[in-house]
Amino acid sequence: MSISAAIVGVTGYTGLELLRLLSQHPFITISHIYAHQHAGKALLEIFPHCVSYVEKLPETIELFQPDTPPQVDVVFLALPHAQSWHFVESVLKKGIKIIDLSADFRLKKAHLYPQYYGEAHPVPDLLSKACYGLPELYREKLVHSSFCANPGCYSTAAILALYPLAKSHKLSSSIVIDAKSGVSGAGKALKETSLFCEVNEYLSPYSTFSHRHVPEIEQELGTTVFFSPHLVPMSRGILCSVYLDNTYNFSLDQLLSMYKTTYKEEPFIYASDSRQVSTKWVVGSNHCAISLHIFQEAKKIVIFSAIDNLLKGASGQAIQNMNIMFGFPETTGLPLIARLP
Repeated sequence: MSISAAIVGVTGYTGLELLRLLSQHPFITISHIYAHQHAGKALLEIFPHCVSYVEKLPETIELFQPDTPPQVDVVFLALPHAQSWHFVESVLKKGIKIIDLSADFRLKKAHLYPQYYGEAHPVPDLLSKACYGLPELYREKLVHSSFCANPGCYSTAAILALYPLAKSHKLSSSIVIDAKSGVSGAGKALKETSLFCEVNEYLSPYSTFSHRHVPEIEQELGTTVFFSPHLVPMSRGILCSVYLDNTYNFSLDQLLSMYKTTYKEEPFIYASDSRQVSTKWVVGSNHCAISLHIFQEAKKIVIFSAIDNLLKGASGQAIQNMNIMFGFPETTGLPLIARLP
C-alpha cells in the first residue's frame, strides 16, 4: 500500500523535518508542498540540500487553497497556532485525513483557548472530532481517526514521564515540572528572544505559570501541575525534570516495574533507573528516554524524560500517528538511534 501526502508549512522546522523523513518513507509519495511565504519558488531555491533526493519531491512550493485541497490521502498542517483551523473543515469534507501539528485542536475545552492563546476558538464544534495524537495513550482511537491533533513538545515529554503513575494512581496536585528546551522549540519566525545574541551562553525561564502546554498536560494527566519552562542555548532537545511526593510509598523496584509494564510494547519509550538521561540520547531519534529515582529520606519521586522536540515532540510523532492511522508498522520511516556528535 502506498499513499500520497501534502505538507502545508514546509519551510518551518517541523515542515522541513516532515519533508526529510517522509521522502524516505517506503509507503509515502509527497505530492504537494505548501508555504505562504515562498509560494511559487523552486524547492531547491529555498533548500539546496534537498538536491540528493529531489527526484522524489515536488519541484515547486505552492500556495495552499483550502477550498480546493489536493487529491491526496493525508495532509500535514505544520503551521503556527490560529492558522490550521481555517483549513480543517474543507479538507475533512474531501475525505482527506489530517495531522495537525499546530495547537488549534489539542484542548478539548473551548473556554481554555482565550486564557492560553489570547482568543476564543473560532470553530469549537470541531474540537471533539480531533484525536489527541499521543500514541502511547490513544493508539486504538488513532486507528479509526481521520483527524489527529499532534501534541506539543513539552506536553509529550511531561505526559510520558507521568502517565504510568496517572494510569494506576490518582496523581497529587503537588507536581513540579522543570523543563528545558532548545531554541528550535520557539519556531522559525523571527523573534528578539530567540536571536543568537539573546540566547547564546545564557539560560532563562519563560512563561512560568502560563505556558500554553500546561492545559494539555493537565488535560491528559487529570491533575494540576506547576510547570516552569526554560530556554537553553542549543538547537534542539527537551529535558523535563519532574518532582512529586512519594505518597504511594513506592520502592524504586516497584516504580520501575510499573513503568516497564506500561511501556513494554512501546517501540519509542525507554524507562530505566540506571542513570539520569541526557538529550544526547534522543536528539535525531523518535525516542523518549525516562529515568526514575526515589529519594526515601525526602519521600520524593524524581523523573527525568528527554525527547527531540522536532521529532517525538513534533514531526516524528506526526509520522508515528500517520503510520497508525493508515495501518503501517508504527516505526516505519522513523529514526531509532540518536544522532551523536
